Amino acid sequence: MAAAIKAKLPDTHHCICLFHMNQNFIKQLKGKLHDEFTSCHQLFIKTRNSSCVEDFERRWQRLITNYPAAKSYLQNKLYPIRFSWAYCYTQTRFTAGTTTTQRAESENNTIKLEGLHTASLVYLTQQIHMRLEKERQYAEFEDQKTRNIMTSIPHIDEKFFGSIIQILKEFLTPNILIIAKKEISESILYEAIQISLNLNLDTLVS
Repeated sequence: MAAAIKAKLPDTHHCICLFHMNQNFIKQLKGKLHDEFTSCHQLFIKTRNSSCVEDFERRWQRLITNYPAAKSYLQNKLYPIRFSWAYCYTQTRFTAGTTTTQRAESENNTIKLEGLHTASLVYLTQQIHMRLEKERQYAEFEDQKTRNIMTSIPHIDEKFFGSIIQILKEFLTPNILIIAKKEISESILYEAIQISLNLNLDTLVS
């Protein structure tokens, strides 16, 4: 990844996913440090989040001094690439608040891109557009829920419950239909929790 970014996007600052970095930290050092791992990990997080280089270097020296069993991994693997993960170096880079790749991986899973490396660019574009459209519809729906639906959003019942309204029109009088449509519109603001009713019919008294 780093080599590809350097070759194709030379002006881009490569930042490491902090989630995967933390997972590797645990994998590499938990077995070596045993009871000291928790305190070492806490100091490492504090070091990583240092807001200035001086604090970072001071805490780093304390880290490798207090935990010699971790020194090799810290010095050889993490310190040379500190510009990609230490906050004192990355805080001036625009990342839109992103510190991990979890959101991208979650989106890949949502739009079912995992394993579709042979898919055409057209198909990929279609899937992304479908995802964006769903997000737009959801955002619009959430926005509408927070408004006064009876005054600000007329005909919301027709928009979301059009097929049901058509059936009601066949059986209800105009006045009753108005009441039904009003209740349907108000149902947009309901918050429901789905529960499971595991009833033992043998225990019911007839």
